[in-house]
Amino acid sequence: MRRFLILDPGLNDYGSHHPNVVREISTAATKSGYAVSIYGHKRISVKLKKDLGVIPHFSVHTYSPILPLGFKRGPQWKARRELVRIESRFSSWRVILRGFDFERKVQITEREIRKINFRPDDIVFVHSGQAVLFEAMLRLLAKDAGEPRPRIHFEFGVNSGAHAIAGGAINGFSMPDPKQDVRPYLYAMSRKAHETDDTSGIVFGAFTADVSQSFGKFLNLKVRAFPLPSTSPPNSRSREGLSRPVIGILGYQSHTKGYQFVSEIVAQVQSQRPNCEFLIHNSNLNLPAHKEVCALAKSASRVTLVEGPADPDMWWSLIERCDLIVCPYQASRYQGAYSAIMGEAILGCVPVVGPANTSLETMAKTYGSGFVAFSIWNAEEIAVAIIDAIDNLDLLAKQSVLASENWQKTNGAKLLVERLAAGF
Repeated sequence: MRRFLILDPGLNDYGSHHPNVVREISTAATKSGYAVSIYGHKRISVKLKKDLGVIPHFSVHTYSPILPLGFKRGPQWKARRELVRIESRFSSWRVILRGFDFERKVQITEREIRKINFRPDDIVFVHSGQAVLFEAMLRLLAKDAGEPRPRIHFEFGVNSGAHAIAGGAINGFSMPDPKQDVRPYLYAMSRKAHETDDTSGIVFGAFTADVSQSFGKFLNLKVRAFPLPSTSPPNSRSREGLSRPVIGILGYQSHTKGYQFVSEIVAQVQSQRPNCEFLIHNSNLNLPAHKEVCALAKSASRVTLVEGPADPDMWWSLIERCDLIVCPYQASRYQGAYSAIMGEAILGCVPVVGPANTSLETMAKTYGSGFVAFSIWNAEEIAVAIIDAIDNLDLLAKQSVLASENWQKTNGAKLLVERLAAGF
């Protein structure tokens, strides 16, 4: 039996999109007759390990920050070794690798990948890969050039950290201060280090066309648009004709997802549209803003708060309860990264409020889904967009039903598995 291997160092609990995506792909691959093996993080939760049959394998988590050597937490975070001059074309890329713990994490990850007993006919899918996994895979293929290896399908998850801008120094992209965000330098320097290597053994991709184009242009690589793997829930419904719409803010919350605005957003919207209710879900309970949201939920009769990680069944039940989903996200964070909940909302026929000029808006336009955009990232502007969406919910709901049908023609886990098996 041909094997289907899923590699996901970020798979460790139900607090993110990783379990839902992996379950969808694994289920579709199993139904297609493949023997599925899932390699997750070593510190995976007991429940998730049991639910998906995950093999604890990776030591370096997908979202483990790349830190300066000598980094110590304290009242003022300092590094013993400061980052030295970086040339715009990365001729000094090795200086960066020496100045951060990137090299150590790459070496660990490469060793652990090598421990997987690959067969030449395996189908291998790397989910939500970032800079460490990118470099580890490129090294592995470079060292094993000519050896029989399966084709690797590498999906870029979170954005690269580079910003598309006219006249940008690196392939039309501007770079942030590396002390604030070193990720784009690591991606670009890995690409520089392997620019003469044969990368035909890897199929690079992303789950939306604009994200694939962004990574492709930045890294000067062919990056394909992979079909989104989500499968439509059985109870999708139209949100037309509702007198008490439920507005959902769901997921693993963070500052860049605008969680600090939630209490003010709720107050402003309900003061002008008192018939609406809010359903707030947060699986990241350590945020300072969460205390304020907890207080709001206790004092307000039309606010429901759900805390903690949601397994796939619970996650879909939350989406099904929503008549409008709000993504109060920082636009720059989603200009080069896809939003899993945006795809799920389209599948579930749920209109969305989200940031303009991002992958969320692009996806809504691609499938014709109901979407209201805000252009300024603050509570007042987001509240205005939500009120606009409530007032036009019937129209947005009709658009979202049609969008769900359009989405399923070119996406879904079954189609993704078929494309991976064919090698694209």
